Amino acid sequence: MIERFQGDRGKPLLIDELTRQKLLIGSPDLAVEAAESGELVEFLPETVFIEQGDDTNNDVFLILSGVCSVIINGRLIAKRSVGDSVGEMAAINPTQARSASVVADDKVLALRLTQPALTKLATRYSQIYQSIARALAQRLLQRNALIGAYREKVRLFIISSVEALPIARIVENAFEHDAISVHLWTAPANSGPREDWPVRLPRPGILAQWSA
Repeated sequence: MIERFQGDRGKPLLIDELTRQKLLIGSPDLAVEAAESGELVEFLPETVFIEQGDDTNNDVFLILSGVCSVIINGRLIAKRSVGDSVGEMAAINPTQARSASVVADDKVLALRLTQPALTKLATRYSQIYQSIARALAQRLLQRNALIGAYREKVRLFIISSVEALPIARIVENAFEHDAISVHLWTAPANSGPREDWPVRLPRPGILAQWSA
């Protein structure tokens, strides 16, 4: 499968598939840049290619073929397939360990983007952050459905360094028409936590937490 997308003959097919990726917002120009920035990878069935708690990498994977399972604390939470992406939350928040494991159900082909590569693309195409915000909103509602009744409005807490505030604002605005109440807090990088903050921000960045 991977050979179909490699080399000069395979590149047009790869770009065509990438335009169908939700993260890449259907942009042909962005698909071209992603193809040039990323690396094709293939995973055999039962391969754990993202492991919960891992803080050694923050790559994001755009799924081109196959199906994978998202598992949290040993529990199946969701399935991801063609057009979906996994790992993007760790990519936009490099200080955060992986919040879930992702396991290939069958042979999975994906385009791997490193965190620096994704950040570089997002500086040119800010809609990527809006796409991530929409995906996050859907996943929050999916997880709440698994744990029983939830409030009419999910509460999303975004803690951002001042340096990362423009990105945080994009995420906040993306939820404007959703049933989600957004609370945005800001602080200088390396500042000590306030009593109502659950974490310290060790570098310019964003932390998102949610509550049902």
